[in-house]
Amino acid sequence: MNKILSTRIWPILVVFMALATLNACHSPRRVLKAPLKKADENFLLGKMANSEIKYDTYSAKASVSLINAKNRKTELKAQIRIKKDSLIWISFSPLLGIEAARLVLSADSIKFINRLDKTYFIGDYTFIRNAFGTNVDYDMVQALLTGNDFNQYENESFRASVDRQEYRLTATHRMRKRREARQKETPTVLVQSIWLNPESFKIVRIDLREYNDENKKLSVSYDDFVTVSGQQIPTMLFFDLWNAGIKTKVKFQISKAELDEEQQFLFKIPENYVKMK
Repeated sequence: MNKILSTRIWPILVVFMALATLNACHSPRRVLKAPLKKADENFLLGKMANSEIKYDTYSAKASVSLINAKNRKTELKAQIRIKKDSLIWISFSPLLGIEAARLVLSADSIKFINRLDKTYFIGDYTFIRNAFGTNVDYDMVQALLTGNDFNQYENESFRASVDRQEYRLTATHRMRKRREARQKETPTVLVQSIWLNPESFKIVRIDLREYNDENKKLSVSYDDFVTVSGQQIPTMLFFDLWNAGIKTKVKFQISKAELDEEQQFLFKIPENYVKMK
C-alpha cells in the first residue's frame, strides 16, 4: 500500500473518479419487457440534467478495493467530502488503522499527504498531464464521483440511440465549453458514451477516452441506487481503467452519505514532512 500511496497518485485519482451514498430505499434496476421507444438527444440530455444530484456539499464513507494488472488486491477505507465546483477532500486509511493519506483537489491545484513515509505533494494538473499524458481536470473528477455528467463540456456533439434496454448518448468530439477553456491549455477532445436508465434517466455507465488515444480508456458503472434527501445516488461504483493494455479495477461500496451538511476541509502539512520528488 505504501508504494501505491507514495508513487502512484494517478491510480488514486482514478479511484476518486466516482463516489456515492447511503443504505436506504434501494432502487434496483428493473427489467423492461416492452422495447424502448426512440428518443432524441435533446430530450435525453434534458432528462439526464434533471436527474442529476443537486447539492452544495456532499460527503460519504466508502470501502475501496483496487485490483491491479497482477490481480493484487488493495483494500482501503475512504472519507470523501465535496464542496461543489470548489474542493474535493479525500482521506484514506487501512481497514483497521489511522489515516494513511489525504488528498485535496481544487480547480487549479492538487495537494497530497502520505503519512506512511512523511511526504507531501503540492502542484497543479500539469503534473498529471506530463506524467501520464492525460488531461484529467477537476470537473471530470467531481462528476465521476457523484454520478453526474461533466458540466464544463458541451453537449452539441451527442447523438442518441437505444442499446438493448437502456438509452445511449454517444459523442466522438466532445469539447470543453469555450468559456471554461483556459489559455495555454491543450484542448481536450473526448470520445464518450453515456448509458441512461430509461425510467430514472440516471447515468448507469460511462465509457471515456481522449480523441486519438486508444491506449487510455476508462469505463465506470453505477448501481444500487438509494434515496438521500429525495435524490437518487449510486452506492456501488465500478471503475475499469486501461493504460497501454494494463488494466486496473476499482470498486467503491458506499456505507453512508449526506447532502448539504456542513463540512470541514482541513489540510495541513507537518513541518517534518519532505516534498515528493
